[in-house]
Amino acid sequence: MKDKIDILLIGIGSKSYTRAEVDAVRKFLIKLRPRLLVTRDLIAFSLYKDFVEHSFNGIDPAFYVSDVFKLPKLQPDHVLLNFDHINEPKIDFQETLLVRTHNLTKGFPKH
Repeated sequence: MKDKIDILLIGIGSKSYTRAEVDAVRKFLIKLRPRLLVTRDLIAFSLYKDFVEHSFNGIDPAFYVSDVFKLPKLQPDHVLLNFDHINEPKIDFQETLLVRTHNLTKGFPKH
């Protein structure tokens, strides 16, 4: 802040949004004065959009992991989906379907 550098916050979100946490983040944003905020979910966007000069309801940067990390190859008839603590939507796929839940971060499930 002393050097007048623009601060960009990208991929901002939380596991939970308690009142105390939201208040602490808002106070931090007021002090930090970031120029840009890109949230990873609608809740964070709704809570923090008014505390920065430019704010955008974005997408979780993990979506772009494949751009910088070579993911393991799956069989071509598999679809990999991740539902981050939400109810799994009804999906009609012809292919074999593999759903990886948020809590299985240390590799692929066995079934």
